[in-house]
Amino acid sequence: AAQSGDFAAIAVMSNDSDFRPLAQFVLNKRLRFYGLGSDKASKALQTCCTRYFILEAPKAEPTATATSPKPPLPKKPTVSKLPNKKVREIVTAYNELMPNGGCVTTSELLKKLGGKEFYQGFSTMSKMLQTPELSSLFELTDTNKSIKKRPAAQKPPACNSQSA
Repeated sequence: AAQSGDFAAIAVMSNDSDFRPLAQFVLNKRLRFYGLGSDKASKALQTCCTRYFILEAPKAEPTATATSPKPPLPKKPTVSKLPNKKVREIVTAYNELMPNGGCVTTSELLKKLGGKEFYQGFSTMSKMLQTPELSSLFELTDTNKSIKKRPAAQKPPACNSQSA
């Protein structure tokens, strides 16, 4: 076919240097010889080609299909998933700080609980206190810097800007 002159180039997809004699034959007929393969192909084959194209392995496609998309992962814990242990720890810390009720600052409460690691996953202690599990027990002041316990049947004590 190379002798008939019906085409101007030949391409071979291989990493094998055994195609070198074919490349030299095609080039001697004044045709172009293109090689295609990986970067692991022999240098002998790559250098005798008019041009050698290095192909990359295809990247793995996600396995999710259009009929069954995966739901996005939550960035923060969902409010209904606050562990009971954390709720108990907050109630205990509040009761130790304010045995007679009243207001306590969120920073005092956080210090009692051991620092920022306690509310990991929430941007602030105030955000954690706004979860259903805790907002049913505590009330944040309008500045979100203090909390008070929600009494069952009596009016809650007034909060000042400073804790007792």
